[in-house]
Amino acid sequence: MIFDCLGEFAERFGDVVVENLDWADVFEKCDSEDTVFYCASPYVDCEDYYLVNTIGHEALVDGLAGLEGD
Repeated sequence: MIFDCLGEFAERFGDVVVENLDWADVFEKCDSEDTVFYCASPYVDCEDYYLVNTIGHEALVDGLAGLEGD
């Protein structure tokens, strides 16, 4: 049953931090050689749920290239 795994799950993700900030603010706040970033792209046919038109994609690519983390 799923509840049998909760202890293992809690231990494994105990150091995980979820931020709800602009990508540039997250990069500035959290970047280090020990950081792993996960950047999810919008899902196909769900673009209306995201502010994709407000993202400076070239700036994002440059931001990713300048990270110390992975």
